[in-house]
This record gives sequence, structure tokens and C-alpha cells, in this order.
Amino acid sequence: MSKLQELKSASMGAFVLGVLLSSCGGNSNQSDQTEVTEDSVAVLSEQVDPLPSTAQKKDAAYGYIAYIQNEGKGEMSETNSVWITDEKGQNARKICTSNDSNRKVFAWKTEGEPCSLTDVLAADEVKIVKDAKSDRVYLVVSGCPDMRNIYSYLIQIDPQSDSCIHIPAAENFEGYKAENNSLCFYNYGYHDEGGRYRYALFYDFNGKLLSKGEPENE
Repeated sequence: MSKLQELKSASMGAFVLGVLLSSCGGNSNQSDQTEVTEDSVAVLSEQVDPLPSTAQKKDAAYGYIAYIQNEGKGEMSETNSVWITDEKGQNARKICTSNDSNRKVFAWKTEGEPCSLTDVLAADEVKIVKDAKSDRVYLVVSGCPDMRNIYSYLIQIDPQSDSCIHIPAAENFEGYKAENNSLCFYNYGYHDEGGRYRYALFYDFNGKLLSKGEPENE
């Protein structure tokens, strides 16, 4: 056997021995942790839709920015989607899309009515609010699907949740009230002698009525 053939034979023997040792748990320089390559199917990441370029910024607070994106015409009102990003405009997340054809209309007399995100009848406005007691961050989504009543929804976004509550008030959201950690909305009624009036309603972050204001003439 020539010198070259001896070297090839020795190299092949070392390779076979190495394979046997490795497959039987023998000593090797390989780490106990398996390295995952970039193209491996084991690496999965959640798909995040990019924020539409035409989305309108509506509010910014508590590290979030809230947007409304028009999605076209619904049966009675505009179909809009609600989006949030972080304060840098990144990590976009679609929260809900309005659905005015959903006739599961909540008779806005029931407090703390839980609902699905697909039950949001209209989404014309969005505000970011924070519960001072729990430190949770919410969106107040409001819209008018019937050219008369404003429907409002309280949606928890931090920590992320599908929690959605219908707020039984038929007029606009006035804002957060720090003095009693409440959300102020308005409702309307009619005088016995005729004419309409409005009054404030104060709700907690569970959608429960805390107090009611005095009638105010419109």
C-alpha cells in the first residue's frame, strides 16, 4: 500500500469512529444545545400587519398611539378599524373593525355588558385611558351607526386582552375624571312637557355606573 493510500485509509477510519462516538453519546465538541438556523421551521414569530398609511392618528397616551382607518361603507355608517402602536409608531396591532350590520344592539340601559370585539357597531373616535387603581390601559371606542345614538365600548389593551364592555350611554364620551377614577359619558332624555335634555354618567372601569349628573338643557 502506498503512503497516500495509508493516509486516506487512516482519515476514513477517524471519520467513522467520530460518527460512531457522536451517535452513541460519546465525547464531542458539540454543545448540548442544538443551534437553530434562520431558515428552520422551529423559529416562529407572530405576523403583525403593518399600520395602513392612511390611518388617522386620534390619540396618544401612556406609551400608545391610537388610530382609525376607514375600511369603506357599511350598511348605515362608515366601516372603520381601530389600530394601536407603541409611542414610536411601531408594533402595530389591529384591535377591532366596526360592524354596523350586527344587530346585536345593546339596549344601553344594562351596566357592564360584556361583548365581543366583533360586536362593535361603529368606531368613529378612539381615546386612550388608564385605570389609576389597576394601572391597566384601555381604549374608549365610540361611534354613531344609526344617525342618532352614539355607542361606546371599553376595550382593555394593556395587558393585552380581548376584554370588551359596552357602556350604556347614548351620547359622547367626555373624558377621564381623576377625582374619582371614572369615565364620563353623556346620555339624553326628554322633559315631560317636551324638549330634550342631557346628563352626565360616570362609570368605573368595569362598566358600572358610579353616579349621575343633573339634567342639562341642550
